Amino acid sequence: MKKFIKLITLPLVATMLVACGNNTEEAPVESSSVEETSSVEETTESSVESTENASESEATESTEETTEESSEEADETAITLSIIVSGTEETIGEFTVPFEEGMNVIGAMEAAEELTFTFNEEEGIIDVIEDIANDYETGDTWVYLLNDQMAEFGVVSQTLEEGDNIKWYFGTIDQIPITIIPANEDEVTEEAASEDEGQVEVIDGE
Repeated sequence: MKKFIKLITLPLVATMLVACGNNTEEAPVESSSVEETSSVEETTESSVESTENASESEATESTEETTEESSEEADETAITLSIIVSGTEETIGEFTVPFEEGMNVIGAMEAAEELTFTFNEEEGIIDVIEDIANDYETGDTWVYLLNDQMAEFGVVSQTLEEGDNIKWYFGTIDQIPITIIPANEDEVTEEAASEDEGQVEVIDGE
């Protein structure tokens, strides 16, 4: 009887050992599967980060290009102010202000926040710029040129256009580099012809 029981028990024990061995061998398979899943997730996250970085880089470049274009357009339309003391090569101040429709000279000067000046409302002139005041005894006063030419009006009445350049000079009228605009040849010819006709009429009348 005991032998019979042993014969039955041995196969059962062998079967259990085989089962345990199979379970032990299958464990690494599960571990390998987990590692592959983790690797896939890491690859996916890396791809997402790369895509986000690329998008951010493109957005930054686009913003920089737009800013540069806007800056170039602003430079083309901006009003520039230069403060110069005659007899010296040094420009004591340079300012750039955005152009506004209907802006006049005094408005452009007020828009330059760092520019200091005093405006005489009664006489409609600038008395002081950057702590340098008009000296009527010596004849040294502030005079401005618009686009390197004498302006037609004063600082209140003179309206500006996009890209205008204003240069304030301190000195005598002889020291200011004024650009003389040559007269139109057709106008000169017409004036000369009119004078000639008038002389002919006087001669005929005599």
